[in-house]
Amino acid sequence: APSPTDVLVTIRSRCRPVQLPVPTDAQVHEYLLAHGVADPLAQRAARLALGDAQEGYRLATDEQAMARRELITSLILNVRSISSAFNAAEKLTDLADQDSQAVSALKDEQERQELLTLLGIREGERVSPSLRAQVRRLEEQQKRRAKRVSSDTLLRSVAQVQTVLRDALTVALSAKAPLVNEHLREPLEAFCTRRSALQLLEDVQAIELTLRRLRTNANARLALEALMSRFVY
Repeated sequence: APSPTDVLVTIRSRCRPVQLPVPTDAQVHEYLLAHGVADPLAQRAARLALGDAQEGYRLATDEQAMARRELITSLILNVRSISSAFNAAEKLTDLADQDSQAVSALKDEQERQELLTLLGIREGERVSPSLRAQVRRLEEQQKRRAKRVSSDTLLRSVAQVQTVLRDALTVALSAKAPLVNEHLREPLEAFCTRRSALQLLEDVQAIELTLRRLRTNANARLALEALMSRFVY
């Protein structure tokens, strides 16, 4: 019988790698303009979307989503003490939860309405027992998806915090690269007076470690508290 290694080699030989490039800010910008988003909002949302055109559209068309994103990116800039670090970790978790619930609720309602229309059930009409199982099946699928959305949203929120640190490093090094969070330039300059370029580089690496921990189902609150505690001074 073939060994597991032989089987894996055989499987790999029959696979073809497919590379999916991340859209550039310019491409996301063009997408938003084509979908009715006006400048300069389209340009700003494209910069904040991190290569995700749908996320860019959501930020551009949902004021609350944009407000949550702005709060998330300002958290580390306002850490002063251990208590404020722990509060920032809690706030980041809460904002990510709010964002994931908003995304899930919108999708859930759209899918429910589509299913009811397909089943011939009008708005406000009682679902008959014979069709209730199909509605229940959809609800169970949505609950499972909500867990994935929650996890993905938390990872995206931490990645948004990382953009602040990368911007801070850009400012500290007086680099010519554009800032993702250009609107935070003044707070970033003040932040850089408290941290050296080496510390900022280590902070970016700490974010990478936090993301790896979250992907392996580490306790989110503890991981974020450890991260935010780095910025106490």
